[in-house]
Amino acid sequence: MCSSVTQPGFRQQLTVTAALAACIALACDSPGGPDPATIPVELRLNVDSVRVFEGSSVQLTSTYLNGDGSIIEPAPQEWAITWHSSNESVALVVDGLVTGLSPGESAITASSGELSDQAVVDVRAVPTAEDLVLAMDIAPDTLGSGGSFVIDYSITNTARDTAILTTQNTCLADSHATRDGQDIAFGGWCTPLGYDWPIAPGATSEITIHHVAAIVPDLIPADPGVYTVTLESNVVEINGRGAHLPSLEQELVLMPAPTLEDLIFSMSLEPDTVAPSESFLLSYSITNTASVQVVLRFPSSCIYLAPQVYHGDERVYFAGTTHGCRPAFTDWEIAPGATLTHSLGASATVLIPPELSEQVPAEPGSYPIVWPPESPMWINRYPAEIPTLRDTLTVVG
Repeated sequence: MCSSVTQPGFRQQLTVTAALAACIALACDSPGGPDPATIPVELRLNVDSVRVFEGSSVQLTSTYLNGDGSIIEPAPQEWAITWHSSNESVALVVDGLVTGLSPGESAITASSGELSDQAVVDVRAVPTAEDLVLAMDIAPDTLGSGGSFVIDYSITNTARDTAILTTQNTCLADSHATRDGQDIAFGGWCTPLGYDWPIAPGATSEITIHHVAAIVPDLIPADPGVYTVTLESNVVEINGRGAHLPSLEQELVLMPAPTLEDLIFSMSLEPDTVAPSESFLLSYSITNTASVQVVLRFPSSCIYLAPQVYHGDERVYFAGTTHGCRPAFTDWEIAPGATLTHSLGASATVLIPPELSEQVPAEPGSYPIVWPPESPMWINRYPAEIPTLRDTLTVVG
């Protein structure tokens, strides 16, 4: 014979005895006795542990399980749950809603009669501007007027939790320069782009701002002198809270721009004597002898236009392939003392114009090469003329 059980809704303590458990196991059907499927033997919370930021809340929920582990639902409203926080200076709980007050841990207990369950709440401090380490670096920090430089901007998160930075535009920071109290707007762009920047604990987020030392909108090379470059953060929120990050400053020194006299142009043929249809390599080099970086720009996709090859008074066209070209009007940066070299792999094979579709071996003789033909260029955005170089290819046999 099964003993009777008083349920929580009748304002008496819920008692689950060994006899009751045995009764449920035997699925007794004593006349008038409770249905074992409706008798709670366990109270379970939806989590064992949870993390919450101070000032934020998280909702815990509870369920009743019967003797075979099934959820009793819906649970009668009269089965009251009592909630308790072991450290109310860290977290408060009301009807399962836990609010973090200060960093630390608190055990949240839900109980109903003799049934109870517990979850540990870890309250974390919200990452703030004080948890972020900012740095900037200008490279190069000394260059010629009209040259190119970059600003590397990094933010390192020293907090225990991920800091999610929200910006007011798509770049993490903006830069501007001043000289003698006057604001100068250099041309530039930023990579990468975004509005939300999550930074894991101990991690660093970086952007690069590409600049030319030329003033917008017409990109006129800036005057030589010492400039103060200021980097202003675009961060307006950290983890949903209003925030402001400090600005950073660094000096940029602009020297007079390199000129044509600072560049050494050379051309070479390897070999300079070939048999008909034999291959050769034509190389064109520019060496920067200035003390600062030089930035060159050309109207073609290579640092040169196609060389002009002559046989007697007649212009001929050799088959060949250029190497290392870029889109037209791309900047080519040459560091002090460095050399930029591009090559044309060709053969002593004449293409027949105007279709240039037929190929015949070049006749023996001398083939003067003019490279490049007269063409404009820009040195640090100042117009200049590409020097024309000459050499001779000899075809024998």
